[in-house]
Amino acid sequence: MKELIEKFNTLRKAREDEDDMNIYESVCCDMFAFLADKAPDFAQKMIDKLEAMEWKQYVSHGEAHKIVASLSPAAKWSHDGLLQHLEANGLVCEEEGEFNYCALWVVMSMCYSDHATSLARAMGCKTESEISDEAMVVTIHSLALDRLKDKDGYFDIRQYFEI
Repeated sequence: MKELIEKFNTLRKAREDEDDMNIYESVCCDMFAFLADKAPDFAQKMIDKLEAMEWKQYVSHGEAHKIVASLSPAAKWSHDGLLQHLEANGLVCEEEGEFNYCALWVVMSMCYSDHATSLARAMGCKTESEISDEAMVVTIHSLALDRLKDKDGYFDIRQYFEI
């Protein structure tokens, strides 16, 4: 098997002209079709990795659930629950090329976990439970967008959560 992988890597690196690239792409498509048929869970993991190329800030569904479950204090919203709040308030759920919904959910959950108590005080409340769901969603959404669309480019969700 090691010899096959070495030969594949040698051939992959040898692609120089358009015909070679077309042959390589065809082989990759055939390999992925085989993989999707024989090992769909593994194929999904590969798609999740490739999806990161399409977004500046990307988290897969599985990665998001794992991260949100690890937050302490716990996140306020479930995956679907947050989506309902965002849609009800006319807030952006994802922005093509910038961030996907799972990245937004993770960062909003992180912002809530890290800053809800401080936000409550800044809003003149003793606890975050005194803030309406609508006000909390709108405020946390704004904070999350500040991170996801960081103008300085320092915040990278995949790097921050080591995924």
